[in-house]
Formats: sequence, C-alpha cells, structure tokens
Amino acid sequence: MHMALPILKHIGSPVDWKKLAEETGIGSHHTAHDYISILSDSYILYFLQALDVNKNLPKLRKGKKIYPFDPVISTVLRTYHPHLRVEDSMLIEAVVGSHLLRKSRFVSSGLSSISDLFYWQSKAGKEVDFVFLDQGGLQPVEVKYQNHVTLRDSITMIRHFNNGLLLSKKDFEVGSNALMLPVSWFLAMI
Repeated sequence: MHMALPILKHIGSPVDWKKLAEETGIGSHHTAHDYISILSDSYILYFLQALDVNKNLPKLRKGKKIYPFDPVISTVLRTYHPHLRVEDSMLIEAVVGSHLLRKSRFVSSGLSSISDLFYWQSKAGKEVDFVFLDQGGLQPVEVKYQNHVTLRDSITMIRHFNNGLLLSKKDFEVGSNALMLPVSWFLAMI
C-alpha cells in the first residue's frame, strides 16, 4: 500500500517514474515502472503515455498518466488514505479511458503494452485527455465532466487534430469539427 498515496495524488496527471519512486521511497525509477507495469498487467490500473503526433508513437521521456482501471479501486485505496479526495471528474475520466482501452487491439496482452491509446500535451501545456489511434487515424477525446460545457471547450482538439469528441456531464451539441455528448451516452454506445 506504500504506492497508494502517490497514485491517488496523481490520478489523471502526468507523472514520471523517477518522481513516483521518490514519493514512494522505493528507490529506483526502474522499480516504480516495474511495479506500475505489474499492476497494469493485473488490470488494477493503467497508464497512458504522451503521444508524439508526428510519429504516432509514445514520447517515452514524458510523464505517464495513471488511472485506476475500475473506480472501485480508488475507493478501496481511499480507505487507507481517507483525507485524500479524488474528484469525481477524475474518476469519470478514468472510466472513459478504461472503456476506450477495451477497444484496444492490445488489451489481451496486459495494460502495460497498450500502444494505441495515449494522451497529448502541447509545448504550451494544453492537453487532450485521450487520443485513440485506429485505422481512421487519430481520434481525440476530451472529458469535461462539469455542469456547463460548450463546444468552445474543444478548441485544443480542433486546433491540433481538426476534430474531436467532447464528453460532458449532460450537454449535447453538434459542431462542424466536434461532437459533444454526455459521458453516459458515450459509455452506453462504446
């Protein structure tokens, strides 16, 4: 459980193996990577790598985003650290990611070997939560689980990918380059 607190602190945020090793006191960044890979291959959590859009490959030196595969896992971890709060929006983001992972052609090999689902971050720090690589190219998905969302919230996806899917709490809207759906609709369809 010594890794639970740092994992909870970093759900949905980029973190590198070295920082995780320092925060857990386990020593080596190699050991942190090994532990997270074991947990990923056990379908307890998953991590996403940043996407290099020029090569459609991961940026190996960038931080990884760690998520619980099932939200009940974070609930169990919070019993050991009750003072920590994990935002509902982060858990919804994790659920969306785990549903996208189910579409991966690599999921049967374990979650540490996923190479068609990423996150994307610009040099200016703008981020897209998920970018799925399929036969149709790059499919960006942004989760905005809040009360009021507009298609303007998809501007980063449109600027960098020319299209996108924006998932909201309850709003629906069709734009020329983006579609906004409630998360519940998306999860029911995928």
